[in-house]
Amino acid sequence: MTHCIAIISANPNLKKCYTPQTHHRSVIAVNSAAGLFPCDFWSCGDAKTFARVEPLSRSPLPALFTLTESDNDFKAHSRVAERFLQSKVMTWKPVRATTGAPAEAVNWSITAALMLAVELGADAVEVYGHYGPGDDPANVTDCAGFELKKRLDTKQRVMADWNITKAWAVDRGVTVREIHPPSTTTEDVI
Repeated sequence: MTHCIAIISANPNLKKCYTPQTHHRSVIAVNSAAGLFPCDFWSCGDAKTFARVEPLSRSPLPALFTLTESDNDFKAHSRVAERFLQSKVMTWKPVRATTGAPAEAVNWSITAALMLAVELGADAVEVYGHYGPGDDPANVTDCAGFELKKRLDTKQRVMADWNITKAWAVDRGVTVREIHPPSTTTEDVI
């Protein structure tokens, strides 16, 4: 039986291509996606996003997969500190060490999510809503409508690191399937 894990991206097109599926053994949400859909793991590299997003999964909270647990912003406000203390916390660098993932895997929450899926034993990963065909490079919001300070060059760096991390996962025998929204192009019929 396939051990299939879903990664739900925080890109604005997520809602157009993802609905929870029963064949996913686990769901890893990236950044703001944790506030829109239930998940088992939350790949969230920084405390500011953790503080801004209320995860939809509440009991139990999703396990937090983050860059470092020593970021003082995790403890800056009592509500955030309480949620942080209630979360199972795993950090990126030890998982990178045990999996042999490339250095690029710990640069972004999306690449770290793929590394985590490999660590969890996935032999198939379905990635919903990550950058792909039809993305508007000028769009600077995430799936929850939060305005990000991203530029096109940042998206290009994310994609370069994604491609390296994806190639590493595939080399390990993991099938990685990227799922994008259906085309919005219409066809004229005579």
